[in-house]
Amino acid sequence: MNNHYLIECGLEEMPANVIDNSLEQLETATTTFLKEHYLPYESIETFATPRRLAIRINGLGDKQPDREEVFKGPSLKVGKANDGTWSKAAVGFAKSKGATANDLFIDDFQGEPYLFVKQKSIGLPTSVVVAHIAKLFERINFPVTMHWQDHSFSYIRPVHWVVSLLNDDIIPTSIFNITADRISRGHRFLGSDVKVRSALTYEEDLEKAHVIVSPLKRQEMIVSQIKQIEAEKNVLVELHPDLLKEVRNIVEYPTVFMGNFSKKYLELPECVLITTMKDHQRYFEVYDAKSKELQPHFISVRNGNHNFIDNVIKGNEKVLVARLEDALFFYHDDLKRSIEDYVSQLSQLSVHEKIGSMAEKQRRVSQIVNLLAKDLEVDSKTSEAAITASKIYKFDLMTQTVQELTELQGTYGEVFALKKGVDPVVAKAIGEQYLPVSSHGRLPESVAGSLLALADKIDNIISFFSAGLLPTGSNDPFALRRQAMGIVQIILANKWIIDLDLFVKELSAIYGSEQANVTDSILDFINERFSQYASGKNIPLDIIKGVQRNRHINYVRRLQIANYFFEHPELKSEEKGIIEGLVRVIRIIKSNTVHPVNPSQFLTESEKALFEAEKSVPTDYEELPVADQIAILEKMVPLINNFFDENMVMVDDQPIRENRIALLEFLKELILDVIDVTELKTK
Repeated sequence: MNNHYLIECGLEEMPANVIDNSLEQLETATTTFLKEHYLPYESIETFATPRRLAIRINGLGDKQPDREEVFKGPSLKVGKANDGTWSKAAVGFAKSKGATANDLFIDDFQGEPYLFVKQKSIGLPTSVVVAHIAKLFERINFPVTMHWQDHSFSYIRPVHWVVSLLNDDIIPTSIFNITADRISRGHRFLGSDVKVRSALTYEEDLEKAHVIVSPLKRQEMIVSQIKQIEAEKNVLVELHPDLLKEVRNIVEYPTVFMGNFSKKYLELPECVLITTMKDHQRYFEVYDAKSKELQPHFISVRNGNHNFIDNVIKGNEKVLVARLEDALFFYHDDLKRSIEDYVSQLSQLSVHEKIGSMAEKQRRVSQIVNLLAKDLEVDSKTSEAAITASKIYKFDLMTQTVQELTELQGTYGEVFALKKGVDPVVAKAIGEQYLPVSSHGRLPESVAGSLLALADKIDNIISFFSAGLLPTGSNDPFALRRQAMGIVQIILANKWIIDLDLFVKELSAIYGSEQANVTDSILDFINERFSQYASGKNIPLDIIKGVQRNRHINYVRRLQIANYFFEHPELKSEEKGIIEGLVRVIRIIKSNTVHPVNPSQFLTESEKALFEAEKSVPTDYEELPVADQIAILEKMVPLINNFFDENMVMVDDQPIRENRIALLEFLKELILDVIDVTELKTK
């Protein structure tokens, strides 16, 4: 197990955002390949720069192990003719495995005799097997690919070289017709062609040519150099994880430097200044170590060494100043106008050609916020703040700053509103309107912001569904799945008790018949996100399906019920028999209506006992803690079992039959107010 295999695919500069995923695909595919080809190994390492993808497999043996496999063929009935000779099916099966009919033997399979054959395989040398790993590079899935020259294939970028070494020997192979050897390429400007001595000297050989092939090592170098600057300059640098990953993937040899800009640009809102540096220039912002205030400096990473670093710093400062000048101009120009001016322009901005203008959307959302605040009994001050915000919250879309820096929508609106003297509660709601922006993203902190964000997402989903613009497969251009998940998260985070089914149906007064036609689809869509949310909390699928049955149970309650069953697995124990008893009720009663029970029709004590138990159920049963509801149902189970043991429900006598059905209808409603037990898997 002392062999090491390296393969490197060299190509033109790739976008930074494809590198990490490409390495994950390569590692997964290589692991699968080695398993399928019975090639033992100790570890797999991946390497990448903008100009290369590489993988090294360590601890390989000299060859595949010899092995003997047993293959099942046709049954004996099919394999042997009446005269005892082998049939064509048997002979063909043996031949397909490189054997003859004489090699066939009979063994039992699921109680019947079948034909089997043993196939011995002599292990191939490792050098032969690993030559096929090159094909894994050709199968990487990229978001966008390109053709080059007259080739029929496409890839993320043109491939120019391939290195393939088993220890220090070249393994003949190719990637897109580029033949492998041991010659790699160093840094585009600081290096030249590199002769890789062996699979194990790969990093060392490339580093001499100013290429650090390990993304993690490049990141460590970047962080280390930033820490050094922090210590020397008495500053703090915000190490945004996503930016750090991006920067490490756009350089082959990182050198960190600090640049400066005029203090006058600190007049800009921090969100504008940071976004201009971070998202548009890939710079890290700098803070004073003591005051934690933003400073007129930035941190950047050069793809190279310290040679001519002063020129590099000046060049970066010049580019940044040009951007900041534009940003400052836009900001000053924005401030010349009022929020009302921007709101009046929203009729000129289209949400979508099938949906209407942003002004129309804002009016709808304001109505939804008003209804939500009433249904949720939000205090008047918060309600007023949310409604006020809903009447102006899209104004920043018309500002020059947001039109230039679209990622600041909402965030800039909050800053601008505060600058114009808007109530901070209203401004904060405006800033939180898009939250959460991912399934694990930050949620609105304020109640007013939560109301606005919830209403905005409800409007988006109803509007796009009504226009027939639904997500299909993996295609979700309007991020409706994310917004539906946001609806679930906001409701649960605030512990809001709302019958979403009823609420959405009530909104037909706002949206008209177009919404009425897709209401069920909308509710199914949002409910699917609740299932995903619960699944993310490790709640088993059967419990999730069970709590989803009664859609008039609010999400907070559904999650409480799901958690209770998850935390009390004994409830699903076959030995306790709780679920089985309740299931009998659900399965026999098909209607969803509860009819009155007539005690004078009872013929048995078990009917009377069950009826008395039902009468003792508190009138506020639906509001009881889940544990109390379960306790009531659990006490019912022996009575239910006695009832079924002593009585036939579907008797010929109609009054008796209908009375017994009515007795069970009430029970069914009690059960389904908690969970559909027919979905639960007992153990």
